[in-house]
Amino acid sequence: MQKLTDHSVTFRSHLNGDLVELTPEKSAEIQQAIGSDIAMVLDECLALPNTEKELERAVHRSFEGEALSRSPPTFYSKDFWNCSGRNFAGLYARRV
Repeated sequence: MQKLTDHSVTFRSHLNGDLVELTPEKSAEIQQAIGSDIAMVLDECLALPNTEKELERAVHRSFEGEALSRSPPTFYSKDFWNCSGRNFAGLYARRV
């Protein structure tokens, strides 16, 4: 089970079945706590092919999540990586 909103993803733990809600901020905190060398944005990875509207929505979510992930001050120096729009140059160009 998975529920994705503009603010978080909720899913069941594969370890014990607990319901887990993960926000971009919490994801960044966890990565910082474990000493991650490469920080990943909480990303929505869509099945392809898909509509441009759905791809735009997913890329927008990724960029919003990236901005929220930078909120822990000690994590500012990390480069955040995402995967949802890397193959869609037009969507990335319009992000600004």
